[in-house]
Amino acid sequence: MPEESVQTAGELRARLAQRGARWSVLEHLADEEPVPRPSLGLEPGVNLTPAAAVRAVDLRALIGHESGNPHLDRRRAAHGLLPGRAEGPDRAAGPGPAAGARPAAVDWRSRWGRPWITRVKDQNPGSSCWAFGAVGLVESMARIEHCVWAERSEGDVHDGLRSSCGQGGNPETALDWIRTHGGLADPECWPYSTPPEGLPAARRDAWRAEYTPSWDRSGRTVRIPDHVRLGDVEQQKVWLDTVGPLTACFDVYDDFFALGAGVYHRTSDRLAGGHCVLVVGYDDAAGCWLFKNSWGTGHHVGGYGRIAYGEVNIDYWAKCGLRGTNIDPWSKRRLHTGNVYESGNGRGHRNFELLSRAGGGRLQHWWREGGAPFAWARAGTFATPRARPPSPAPPTTGTWSPCT
Repeated sequence: MPEESVQTAGELRARLAQRGARWSVLEHLADEEPVPRPSLGLEPGVNLTPAAAVRAVDLRALIGHESGNPHLDRRRAAHGLLPGRAEGPDRAAGPGPAAGARPAAVDWRSRWGRPWITRVKDQNPGSSCWAFGAVGLVESMARIEHCVWAERSEGDVHDGLRSSCGQGGNPETALDWIRTHGGLADPECWPYSTPPEGLPAARRDAWRAEYTPSWDRSGRTVRIPDHVRLGDVEQQKVWLDTVGPLTACFDVYDDFFALGAGVYHRTSDRLAGGHCVLVVGYDDAAGCWLFKNSWGTGHHVGGYGRIAYGEVNIDYWAKCGLRGTNIDPWSKRRLHTGNVYESGNGRGHRNFELLSRAGGGRLQHWWREGGAPFAWARAGTFATPRARPPSPAPPTTGTWSPCT
């Protein structure tokens, strides 16, 4: 049986057993069932940067400041990236990390006992992995940097780029569009949609949504700066440790479609196309990247899989990261804990305001800036006896931050 002719899950299982592979076929596939073929969508080589063409990044210049997330600040200090602050013996003098400062494994799904990654989604039948990878990156960084859940719409960038259902793309183009078009909107503003069922393949691939987001899109976006390209694998791991996830592009062979548990190593010679995923961690002991896919929770293990370092060109192309996401204006006037409102556009995009009783039926306005030392300051007093605070009386201090 030629390697490229595998058709069923049972045939692939037999091949993996013969080779002593470190991964398994999806458990829910019976031996007689065909290997599934979910959609891909990476446009090979277009607007992608080879890792070898990317110079080493000055991490201290890019992220050598407090992040607003105390967990990340501790990791940056361990790498010597925060001026005047170090933790343990791992302080570094140069722009790179100190030897031994990086943990052997990172997993953003449940890091520090908290979830940081939004739900696994399904791109099918669209060839839009590139949009899902870029949107997943924005969502995860909004959560990591601001401690909020900000689910964003793949349709906003996919349809904003006037892409058809069968049209490929790449995450760098998607991130560029998000940056230059006022950010990324929520699904209610403009959802990700797919063609009606029953269309012939040719008509389905050519199907294109008419991009008409809601009138208030400009006030519903998460904005981003330019993305950062990382070519060096070690710097990619430091970024995962001290900043957050990365987009990654790689080649897909026929056997990858059936990847279940374990660390993927290619066994097929039949190239199916290119794909983009979100790398949410790594594991040096297993020698692999941990990724979030966009094929739904029925693939891999709950939608997450593992690919060996260097396998299927996953380290050939530069990976992309974000820092400095801005959840304003989407976050403006979001209500927290009774009478606490988030507002402003401070360094950490976490300014807060609240009202408390001031005697005589008046209300005292308090505010807190997003940066350290996080002290509350007294603002004006509403000098009207008709003013009434919420009942029961609100607290005079408080905040909302699941990251601390």
